[in-house]
Amino acid sequence: MYMKLIYFSLGYSTHDYRFLKSISDGGHEVFFVQLEGNQRQVESRTMPEHVHQVIWKGGREPFRWGNLLKLTRDFRRLTREIRPDLIHAGPIQTCAFIAVLSGFRPILTMSWGFDLMDDVHRNKWWEWVTRYTLKRSTFFTSDANVTRDKAVAYGMNSEKTVVFPWGVDLEHFRLCDNLRTTKGMVLVSVSAIVPGKPVMGWMCLRGRL
Repeated sequence: MYMKLIYFSLGYSTHDYRFLKSISDGGHEVFFVQLEGNQRQVESRTMPEHVHQVIWKGGREPFRWGNLLKLTRDFRRLTREIRPDLIHAGPIQTCAFIAVLSGFRPILTMSWGFDLMDDVHRNKWWEWVTRYTLKRSTFFTSDANVTRDKAVAYGMNSEKTVVFPWGVDLEHFRLCDNLRTTKGMVLVSVSAIVPGKPVMGWMCLRGRL
């Protein structure tokens, strides 16, 4: 079934490229809205074919709460002009929150992991925004049961959730001979190795074994 979607994300990362390409390759029309633009270069590939880059009042600078009203009003304008069948938005406390405030439905809220594992605990405001957004989201998706369970705890309807792993596809990935003969533990990370990511804990643990 053909659909017209607004894909609303912080910037343009490798994950964004893959989602945009998959949606477009599925025969759907995609309008890509960036909240902050590219604060750092993490994806060198150009935008997938048949994806419309949307120009609006966002996408030029880091998100600030002081711009929330301006961004919400302009995002509401986009929904009236594009008339999408669905909005795909995340992270929760920024992109999905603005999408919810626009009044448009249905909304598929997608957790990026850090929004439910870290950002929600910043302060009471961030916690309130999380609960407000999830209670008003039509659907929810994430890449792990732990974030799905947290979303439900913050008010998301459990029957409207889908866990969609972004990790290693074991049907396509096989350890090469060099790795098979390596002594000790082999750690495969499907995410950036940066402070705050769980993989850092695994590395620290490995160093103590």
